[in-house]
Amino acid sequence: MSDTTTSRQYSWLWLLISMLLIVTLTITGIALHHLETRMVAATGESLSLAALGIAEKLDALTLERYMDVQMLVRARTFQEHDTAAMVNYLEWMTSASPVYEWLSVTDATGRIVASTDLDSIGKDRSGSQWFQEVRDRGVAQIDNAQRSEDSHGLIALAFTAAIKGPRNEFLGVVTSRVSVLTMEDILMHHVASLQEQWGTAMRIEYQLINRRGDVIADSQLREEGRINLKEMGLPSARLLGAFRHGFVKEQHLRRQVEVVTGYATTKGIEGYPALEWGVLVRVDQHDVLVPIREFLLKLGLVGAAVTVPTLGLLVWITKRVQREHLLAQQGNMLAKEVEVSLRKSEAHTKRIVETALDAFIRSE
Repeated sequence: MSDTTTSRQYSWLWLLISMLLIVTLTITGIALHHLETRMVAATGESLSLAALGIAEKLDALTLERYMDVQMLVRARTFQEHDTAAMVNYLEWMTSASPVYEWLSVTDATGRIVASTDLDSIGKDRSGSQWFQEVRDRGVAQIDNAQRSEDSHGLIALAFTAAIKGPRNEFLGVVTSRVSVLTMEDILMHHVASLQEQWGTAMRIEYQLINRRGDVIADSQLREEGRINLKEMGLPSARLLGAFRHGFVKEQHLRRQVEVVTGYATTKGIEGYPALEWGVLVRVDQHDVLVPIREFLLKLGLVGAAVTVPTLGLLVWITKRVQREHLLAQQGNMLAKEVEVSLRKSEAHTKRIVETALDAFIRSE
């Protein structure tokens, strides 16, 4: 039997080894992909819940400020327009609720008569939109978060309500400014909680945007009021109008890396679109996958330390068996050749003896 025939007989062993290696690598790859997908999904769900928690806290904060301004206009102190008493009341409000950047009262003409900022007293705000809206409509007004002189240049929400007399006559307004920086403390608190759970290796970013998509709070570049995420096509910003909360994998607009972003929309107060905000909390996908990849790398090294020697031993045994089988076949062939040779020699000897006997018989 030729070497080629023998190699062909053992080719199925090499095919089996190759198939075993391919199947092992394929299953490992599928398992790794599934594990990474579940890891990203679990992180996204955590980010989504964090964003929702922030949105609910913001809703509670803005509702409280909305109720505060309506409570103030019903207080006798403001209806009687006792300037000293109003200033004391406003100062008490700011000490009880440090969220206020500015609190003021105007008379019916729009002149500020009481304020937490004494420099504001006497200034005319009759041309301000918030004053005109409340005077003309007679209902509380909430204006979009923006920078203004009254908020000392900070981005702030404006809450304004009308002071009415006993005959429902317009006496003026109470107006407040709540800085977004105060609201940002809520975001930072939730992010700090996540950071404590996940460790400092995972960088967490957050952004707060208004209904239009303008950034009003940013943890990284402080780009408040300068960029619009919806206009830039950020998927998470566009999803805010479609779902209350969720998560999405997307590309970071500035760093161009894959990130996982949890998003949530505030409920706000019906009829006040200024309070319809979006909360975005994101982490780099690479940071999410690093721990599992490091673990799998260590596991793979341990597996390789066991598998590679085992595979090497299997290959060596296969070659040894193949070589011994080949030697056995060669020995078998040699024995058969010797047997044939002996038979030929025996027949030849027999013919010689028979010939010699015939010759002897004839000679007698």
